[in-house]
Amino acid sequence: WCFDTLLRILDAFIFRVDQLPFALVKGISISAIEMVLMYILIFLGCWLTEERKSKVLIAALVVVLGLCSFHSFKEIRNANVKEIVVYSIPKQKAIALIASNKVLTDFDSTLINDQTAMSFHVLHHWWNLGLKHNEPLKSQSFPIGNLVLFEGKRILIVDTSSSIAEVERPHGSGKVIREGFEKDISYYLSGPPLNSDLVIITGNPRFPISKLKLHVRFNEIVFDCTNNARRVKKWQEDCESLGIKYWNVSKQGAYIKDLK
Repeated sequence: WCFDTLLRILDAFIFRVDQLPFALVKGISISAIEMVLMYILIFLGCWLTEERKSKVLIAALVVVLGLCSFHSFKEIRNANVKEIVVYSIPKQKAIALIASNKVLTDFDSTLINDQTAMSFHVLHHWWNLGLKHNEPLKSQSFPIGNLVLFEGKRILIVDTSSSIAEVERPHGSGKVIREGFEKDISYYLSGPPLNSDLVIITGNPRFPISKLKLHVRFNEIVFDCTNNARRVKKWQEDCESLGIKYWNVSKQGAYIKDLK
C-alpha cells in the first residue's frame, strides 16, 4: 500500500513539473558517450577553476574535441538517413518518409494535435535523426489507393477509400462495375497491375489480400495500428499462403525500412 501511494505521489509530481514552462528541453538528443564526456568536461571545468594546470586545460580541450567529433559524425550520418517508418501508436495512422533532414508525414489529425502522444511515440525519433523540416505527404490518387514515389521506391497506401472490395478487373473492356454503375478507368485497369515496392494498409478496409494481388504487384506489406486484429490475422494467413512478406505493427512494433 505504501509503495503504491509513493508511486502515485511521484507520478503526480512528475506531471506537475512537466507542465511548468521550460521544464522539458525539446529537440535535443545525445548518446551515452556524449553524456559521459559532458560530465567529464564539467568535472574538468570545476578542477580548472581550483587549480590552473595546463594538463587539466589540455584534457578539457581533448574532451571538447571529442564532443565536436561526435556531433559532426551524427550530422553526417543523419544527412544520409533514408527511411520508411510506420509508427506503433494505438488506433492511429502514423506514416513517415524520412530523407535529407526532412520528414514527410501522413498522420491522423488527432495525433498531430496530441503533443503528449507525439512526444512519447514520434518526436524523440525525429530529434535523434536531427530532423528539422516536417511536411505533409503528397501522393497520387488511384481508385485502388494513394501512390507515393520516394527515393526510387513506389509506396501504395491503401485505406477505406480504396475500391478494391467493389471492383472486378474487366477482360478487355476497360470498364469497371462498382455499386451498380460503370465508370471508365481504362487508364488504370485495362493495362497490367500496378507495381509497388511496398503496400501499407491503414483504416481497416475490407478485402482479402488475394483480391489486392489482382490489381497490385508487390512483395511486402505493412498493417498499421488502425486495423482490426481479427482482420489482420486473416490477412497474415493470406500472405503466408501467397508467399508475401508482411509486418504487423501492432504486434511487431514500428516498421522501419532503411533505404540506404
